[in-house]
Amino acid sequence: MRPTLPVGKLGRARDSKEDRMAPNNDGGSADWVRRVRLIDSTFREGLQCARFAPGLDDKRRIARRLAAFGVYIIELVNPVGAEWARGDAAALGALDLGGTRLAAHVRARREDVRVAVDVGVAVLHLFIPSPDRLRRMGRPCAPARLVDAAAEVAAFARMLRADVEVRLTPEDTFRIAPDDRRVIFERLVEADAFDRLGVADTVGAAHPLDVERLVAPLCRAVRVPVGFHGHDDTGCAVANALVAARAGATFIDTSVLGLGERNGITALEGFVAGLLAADADHCAARFRLGLLGELVADVARVAGAPIPPRTCLVGPLAFTHKAGVHVHAVLDDPQCYEFVDPALLDRRRTLLTLHGLTGWHAVRARAARMGVELDEPTARALAGWLRDASADGSISDEGFARRLAEVTRR
Repeated sequence: MRPTLPVGKLGRARDSKEDRMAPNNDGGSADWVRRVRLIDSTFREGLQCARFAPGLDDKRRIARRLAAFGVYIIELVNPVGAEWARGDAAALGALDLGGTRLAAHVRARREDVRVAVDVGVAVLHLFIPSPDRLRRMGRPCAPARLVDAAAEVAAFARMLRADVEVRLTPEDTFRIAPDDRRVIFERLVEADAFDRLGVADTVGAAHPLDVERLVAPLCRAVRVPVGFHGHDDTGCAVANALVAARAGATFIDTSVLGLGERNGITALEGFVAGLLAADADHCAARFRLGLLGELVADVARVAGAPIPPRTCLVGPLAFTHKAGVHVHAVLDDPQCYEFVDPALLDRRRTLLTLHGLTGWHAVRARAARMGVELDEPTARALAGWLRDASADGSISDEGFARRLAEVTRR
């Protein structure tokens, strides 16, 4: 249901920095790509993945990779929870990460904020619980009061550190009852207490159309940047994040390989693929795309799992072509079956030849790479032999080389 939004503006003044001056509107065809800022939550949401348990040295190394790639904010767990979390925040805060900032994901409580500020965190991601959940737990609280309490905590944070930046996200935003959600948004306008506003698809059940219907009017109604956090329980996290960005959201929560609670969240590499599809030139200038593969590989190693074959941009099959008609087209013009040049990502395309779907153009190209020029009839004959001979599996490189030597000696 489309939320009814207030006419007023959520109006904390932005400073002169480019990212906070970015408007919440979709502008021209690819203006939204230029507006988007990446938040990486591998060290917060990712730690909720059952297989991911990096040590501090791993976190230092991965943080440097994230910063070098071009992530705007690295989100950390709530430092109030454990000594190791406070140690991580202090250690990562001591790194030279260039323009990349650290944020702490904390409850809207003074104790959490005090600890986060004490360890040097200057960006606070506050969240408030869903009124629906509080009612189910027998602890009802008026939606407006939830916002007011969070605004008081934000004011307290600014007493501790004047330059602190505060985001507020109503948890499970998409499943909050429409009337409660309207009250929350109206109160946020009146409070004028937050630098950013987040919306969260906490259980990953939102449809992309739901995201557009909620995010677009919200972005038109507020003056501060809006962010999106989406889970992948229905496989829509990347699509939802891209829709949110096109609808006006500025900050998008991601994690490397989508690591996170349950099915995870928006995958960094998948979301970047969407940005590349919309504006490759801008992405190539803004992100160090050639570093993405090693970043993903590093996180996969720490997680103790291989990169899934179908991973966008950096998976082992990302630029692999097999069918004869596809290989023929790619040999002539790679754009026929590639939306981005793999060289931008320091990758190479793979053209598979030794299988039952091969074509003669692929065979001739492979022979040429081996220093053998084939005419069309010979290439066609060799391709036919390959298709028949590989009925029970692929032919080995040695088997192809032997057959090539046989046909060229005749």
